[in-house]
Amino acid sequence: MAKNVAIIVLAGLLLLVVGLWVASNPQWFAALQETRRNLLTAGFQQDAAEPPRLAPARHDDDDDEHEPNPSKGIELTPEEVERLGLQTASVEPRVIEETVTVNGIIRPIPDLLASVSSRVAGKVTRVVGNVGDTVQEGQTLAELRSTALEELQTELQTELLQARNRLQLATADLARLHYLVERGIGAKRVLLQKETEVSSINVEIAGIENRLRIIGLEPEPSDGAPNGTRVASPLTLRAPRTGVIMHRDVTLGETITPAKVLFRIADMRRVYAEGEAFEIDAATLRKGLPVRVQVPAHPGRSFDGEIAGINYEVESEDKTVPFRVEIANDPTHPLKSNMTAILTVTVGSRGHTLAVPHAAVISDGAESAVFVQEDGAFHKHTVLLGIRDDRYAEVKSGLEAGEQVVTTGKRQLYTILRLGGDTDDLEEMGGD
Repeated sequence: MAKNVAIIVLAGLLLLVVGLWVASNPQWFAALQETRRNLLTAGFQQDAAEPPRLAPARHDDDDDEHEPNPSKGIELTPEEVERLGLQTASVEPRVIEETVTVNGIIRPIPDLLASVSSRVAGKVTRVVGNVGDTVQEGQTLAELRSTALEELQTELQTELLQARNRLQLATADLARLHYLVERGIGAKRVLLQKETEVSSINVEIAGIENRLRIIGLEPEPSDGAPNGTRVASPLTLRAPRTGVIMHRDVTLGETITPAKVLFRIADMRRVYAEGEAFEIDAATLRKGLPVRVQVPAHPGRSFDGEIAGINYEVESEDKTVPFRVEIANDPTHPLKSNMTAILTVTVGSRGHTLAVPHAAVISDGAESAVFVQEDGAFHKHTVLLGIRDDRYAEVKSGLEAGEQVVTTGKRQLYTILRLGGDTDDLEEMGGD
């Protein structure tokens, strides 16, 4: 063991002496460097003299056809373009909006809601309306019979009949007194008293007729039925406004009370989209700001409206501020109560800047790209994007104004590009 240690120490001392000697003789150090360079040069020349190692020849003509050529792009026939459903949009200067986007829900406007109930207790004898039906103002929804109603109706009929009989007699007396006074036979004081009596009876009759209307009965003309009203008429419940029946809680033969709501009708020609914004975003909201509303039920369709109201109380749990957007409904794409919605409020804008639709952008990790249609082919362009709203993104580089970018079918083009341009499987591809 001691012998090995001694050998190692002697070897180290020897190397140290040689190193010091070479450092003190620069000509020897230069000679060693020259020798090293000559050896390296000789090795490179030998490698260059050897024939290169080539990859084995490929005989698959089909693979050669689909070798990707970025400069060439993806060439498609008009039939292939139609099969993929490719659509393009122009790159042009646009106004990039500053927006606040929140989730929301569709609700009927409270002022356009109406509830239907009976004024009296009774048994339902007929039901016409059902949930989802569109009804017009005044349309019959249900009919019912009520013992209390029929008793009240009989009482009012009797009063009305008696009042009309008294009116008939008083009117005849008034005509006779007019005749006498005109000839100087009768007293004018008696005539005035009779005129007051006739006027009082007319007021009484009008009051009875109004009471009949209040309970849902329409008085007949005095020359109609013998007693002046319909006999044993059922109480008819009518729609108080035009709209859609949102709620029905009545069945045939059911006994109901005035406290029960039988129907609820909503005019859905205009609706609310209700959302909740966080406190930091709510500070930028104000009444009248334009809003775009989208619902998953109608993809690609947006509804324009404006903020109709903002709550002045922050929700204690979520720390959000509720607000309401009034929008016009669309009969071809109807908005229904409780539909999920996305509300995009425009709170400002940033002038005209070159922009591309979001629908054209493909995100691949940190890179964004689009497909540009040019020279009869589709070329992938990497782009650098800036500020964006819910529809467009600012283009800082990679595109020029007027270029046509693919908005529908871009994923299929990306797949074709990854396959090396192979379009054999277009039958299995559809639009975005």
